[in-house]
Amino acid sequence: MDQKNILGKILKLIITKIKYLSFLMNTFFNSINKSSIQWIAIILICLITLLFVLPFDFILIKKISPYAIYWMYFCLFFGISCLMFNLTHLLYVSFSCCGIIALFLLTSFNSSIRFSNEESFNSVSIVFINPTLGNEDLTSNVFLFQQLNPDIICIEELTPDWVDFGLKNKTKYPYQTTLLRVDPLGKGIYSKLPFIHVDTLNYQNKPILLCTIQNENKDSVCIGVCNTPPPLTLRDFQRLTIYLDSFAIYLKKSPKLQLIATNLNIVPWSSEFRTFKTTSNLFSSRRDNNEGINSSFFSIPNNEILFSNLVECTSFSVIQDSKNKTIGIFGKYQFKKSN
Repeated sequence: MDQKNILGKILKLIITKIKYLSFLMNTFFNSINKSSIQWIAIILICLITLLFVLPFDFILIKKISPYAIYWMYFCLFFGISCLMFNLTHLLYVSFSCCGIIALFLLTSFNSSIRFSNEESFNSVSIVFINPTLGNEDLTSNVFLFQQLNPDIICIEELTPDWVDFGLKNKTKYPYQTTLLRVDPLGKGIYSKLPFIHVDTLNYQNKPILLCTIQNENKDSVCIGVCNTPPPLTLRDFQRLTIYLDSFAIYLKKSPKLQLIATNLNIVPWSSEFRTFKTTSNLFSSRRDNNEGINSSFFSIPNNEILFSNLVECTSFSVIQDSKNKTIGIFGKYQFKKSN
């Protein structure tokens, strides 16, 4: 009897809360139904959408940029609510803004990518990894990407603790170039394929590690690792733009076959990253923000493997530990004939 009373009280409380929520929604949308308030809401929605889409050079806009996905879903659900309350103008504006944001986010990735049929004699596999991001011990995380047996391993945040990794894998990956640092800017490249050139660019004291390898067709392929700390101020974003412009100029003079592993700690739809890809003529390996991730719709990846137009992506996946924490990415690429 006591259980029935408790269940009855809980059910009554839920019904009361639903009625109260319904009353609030009715009050809210009835107030919006007034012409002046409706137009104010329309202007606000349009202005906020423009803040996400247009590359205004203000720190506040840079800071809210990661919330573009949330704004897209807000516009979608707000539009559905307007449909229920017959707010026609707001309905059209909300759905339009949702579509604009969705298209903007879509063009920030490589949604048109179609994984090509792999030709093993003219392909290479690459892992871009940061095992310190995982929830498990370093040995377990290393085992995860070694199972993939990649031709090239690119590691960011490489510290002196990784010396043993290079020594233990010297037979399997005889060609190694590393930049060991105690800060997050350390990096390394471990390769089964021979290096014909190794270079380190040092823009703004943020090094970029590069090497040139030869594939089985004797074509030169530029492999690079580039990671930067997250920009915090407007000056940081401006310096990052200059940094990426300098790197793009270098890449234009490099071999036409390019695979660049990056982690710039900015969202993929940021104006800095989009401009860099356009200037350097590089393409993303990701088709969307959730590519290969077993997590929420709101996941925002920072790491990326970019490839040039003479390279085709044949597969791409995200490496996660047993707790679904992303520690790296894995891709397979094949090379077109360079003229």
